[in-house]
Amino acid sequence: MKVLEQITNGAKLTADGENCILSIEQPENAKPKQKGTTGLYHFALLVPRRSDLANIVNHFIKKGIRIGSSDHLVSDALHLNDPDGNGIEIFVDRDPSEWE
Repeated sequence: MKVLEQITNGAKLTADGENCILSIEQPENAKPKQKGTTGLYHFALLVPRRSDLANIVNHFIKKGIRIGSSDHLVSDALHLNDPDGNGIEIFVDRDPSEWE
């Protein structure tokens, strides 16, 4: 993703250079989430094709980014954490005819 718009306390991110797909904000006096407390579990990004997911895997490998993977029976997913420990899921849906 790339920064589409930067504001004082956040940014809007884009994949295509035109549309915002994720907005992030840094509230004043924010404190890191403590382990074992509630908060954001993760956000998910749907990619259109399995080849897109493969390209992301290759990119992460080249950058040395640790990822996990999951077979959700209806989709395939990658999992990683941002620097603050928030979960990120990147997934591709399977064709419904392949669902288990």
